[in-house]
Amino acid sequence: MRVKWPNDVYLDGKKCAGILVESTTTGARLDAAIVGVGLNVNRARFEDALAPHATSLRVATDRTFDRAHVLGDLLGAIEREIDGLVTSGAASVTTRLGPLLLHVGERVHVDEVEGVLLGLSKTGAVRVATDDGVVRELFTGTLRGADAGRA
Repeated sequence: MRVKWPNDVYLDGKKCAGILVESTTTGARLDAAIVGVGLNVNRARFEDALAPHATSLRVATDRTFDRAHVLGDLLGAIEREIDGLVTSGAASVTTRLGPLLLHVGERVHVDEVEGVLLGLSKTGAVRVATDDGVVRELFTGTLRGADAGRA
């Protein structure tokens, strides 16, 4: 499993899940978070346009899954991550995600910023070293490989 900042999960080089988090804060305090998850579970095939880019748990493992069991496991994992975030801060999540991050060391674009992806900050921002030597920490945006056609 690999993660493409800020919200995509990849298996075998193809997107299997997407996660969106919307939050409200007061200063540095997190007031509320809404988490949305899409996960391809038992889809056996993808149409030609999606096949090179998308997968499912079924395709990746050659097994069929009980969706209720997968949902229970997923909800439990989300709850544990949120509890860790609340009690220990963002570093509890970003420390584990860092080694799973796609495109580290590669040239990327994050909206209008281009440079080499360094990794994640402890707060979850993506760190990009620009050609002028500045390290930018970005909290929002769409990350693309430098050739823009990549995931």
